[in-house]
Amino acid sequence: MNGYQRRKQQKRESIQRAALELFSVHGIKRVSIAEIAKMAGVNPVTIYNHFQDKNGLVRDVINELITSQWGKYREILENEQPFLRKLEQIITSKMEAANLYGNELLRTALSEYSDIREMVETLFESEINPLVTRFIREGQENGSINHELSVDTIAVYLDMFTSLARNHPELFSEKKRMTEFTREIWSLFLYGLIGTEAGA
Repeated sequence: MNGYQRRKQQKRESIQRAALELFSVHGIKRVSIAEIAKMAGVNPVTIYNHFQDKNGLVRDVINELITSQWGKYREILENEQPFLRKLEQIITSKMEAANLYGNELLRTALSEYSDIREMVETLFESEINPLVTRFIREGQENGSINHELSVDTIAVYLDMFTSLARNHPELFSEKKRMTEFTREIWSLFLYGLIGTEAGA
């Protein structure tokens, strides 16, 4: 990559970062090209040159976000760590992502952009669901989780904890607080309100 190509790529990445941050905070509909250009330190024309229009930028940003997040989960699911360690990492990653990007961003993208919705549906059908199902069954086979529960029920249970991050961003206001919260949520996830000693 020569100097021109490198600068061009850096501008593109700067635009993507600015757009993602603004979309996450204000929502897709309330953010203008001019605001994105100002935060990215580029001329609005540069955005049009890279992405054609706002819709093109939205598609690019959401695609990158989903691909990046799924890449992190896939790496966790496919590594050689113990089942419960992988499960803890998944829950922590899902809560952090929910806090960073919120629920409105993806909800708007999925409802307003049919191609994004189709891409996500295909990703779930071809990669996410099979890998998550295999992971859950692995936990059931080694006795880490109740083998009598259905895969669908366990998946909903996982998502239930993710929604906590979306609905209570104050819990992530500082690193120490987030660490304590994640540890307590992990304990709730495994043992419920009774706790390990009472439930033993």
